[in-house]
Amino acid sequence: MMIFQAFFKQEPQSNKRGVIHPIGQPAVVPAWISLPLPEALKALHSARKALWQEKNPQRCLCLLPVNPLYYEGVLPAHWVSNLLVDLTGEAYLASQQYERAAQLFQRYGLPERAGWAWLLAGQFQQAFEVWQPFLQQAVERQESCVESAIPVYTPSVLKPVLAIQADWLVTQWGLLTNQFQQWPSVLQLRNALENDVTQLVQANQLAVLDAYLAKLDWFVQVNVEVYKLAGRSLFYLGLFAPAHRLLLQGQGTVATDAEVYFHLGQYYVACKQAVEARLMLRQCLWINPHYQPAEALLASL
Repeated sequence: MMIFQAFFKQEPQSNKRGVIHPIGQPAVVPAWISLPLPEALKALHSARKALWQEKNPQRCLCLLPVNPLYYEGVLPAHWVSNLLVDLTGEAYLASQQYERAAQLFQRYGLPERAGWAWLLAGQFQQAFEVWQPFLQQAVERQESCVESAIPVYTPSVLKPVLAIQADWLVTQWGLLTNQFQQWPSVLQLRNALENDVTQLVQANQLAVLDAYLAKLDWFVQVNVEVYKLAGRSLFYLGLFAPAHRLLLQGQGTVATDAEVYFHLGQYYVACKQAVEARLMLRQCLWINPHYQPAEALLASL
């Protein structure tokens, strides 16, 4: 609590390193702005395909009909514009242009995502300034929860309040500062943990990643899948040793989870340990006989 409050006493500081001027920006095609919705969506198809199918974020940025970061006008207020902003932001994140992603999200009123992009850029002060209103609300909720509790000895008083709505960012900042104001929810961990671990590795923010992994023993009290979620993210990034350790912890936590046996089978296949791979994949199929990825991988051996 004291660390959180110390942050709130700080005067916001401008960080000029976060300012990026558009150099060599692509020409804007304002005709897209006036297209009917079906045609506007169709114009985004090639850029979406470049990012999500071809895994080529730079090509995606080149194929955008309008780059909303550099467009000086006001985008129309419909869902296709939101899709354009989201697509552009994801392309900047995937190409590790974190400061541009943060500026884009801030410009279009997405402070939760902007703060995360600043964290990936290593600009922690910028992230704090963007997230400060949300963090302050979390502190006030926690203080209100403690003050409203009549019996001082009640166990719930000693625990952070349950997360509400979409403020996963309070947990993210808590991981960074080691000061937690609330429990994350089951779905927040299920939906956000894998993506966060992946992007932290890609951004080389290993200190923040270590803070995440160090708290898995805490997170597992809320969601028993956290070892598996973090482990498979590391596995798909090629970090086999820590992935194996986490997947084994996931197996030990939920011994009837077919999916964790499948990922262990993938690990042993990658390590060319066919005997162990068959054992894990057969165990997966014993638990869930219709787990098709395990069937296919076992057949390939």
